Amino acid sequence: MIAALPEEIGGATLEPALVRQWPGMDSREQTRELLAQASAQLGRPVVGVERGGASDASHMAARVPVTVDGLGPRGGGAHNPDEYVLRESLHGRAQVACAIVSALLD
Repeated sequence: MIAALPEEIGGATLEPALVRQWPGMDSREQTRELLAQASAQLGRPVVGVERGGASDASHMAARVPVTVDGLGPRGGGAHNPDEYVLRESLHGRAQVACAIVSALLD
């Protein structure tokens, strides 16, 4: 259970708000050829999808020609005490990351 914040602390008034600070990104067009090359190397599809933000890559996507996000392991509960990583996703995600790097170096 999360404790509620008081409205005032030491004379300062608190007004909590959720502020989205990350722009969304959609680099499918820019990464299409790269992901096709990575797919060919892996022998399975690597598919680009629109990302909703909340990643440092979202800030770079507007300035860096090819920005790839979402290479980390699968899991849930991001950035909280119940965060977890699915061990079975580690190998496959590492394969995708290596195939993308290999395609970039070709």
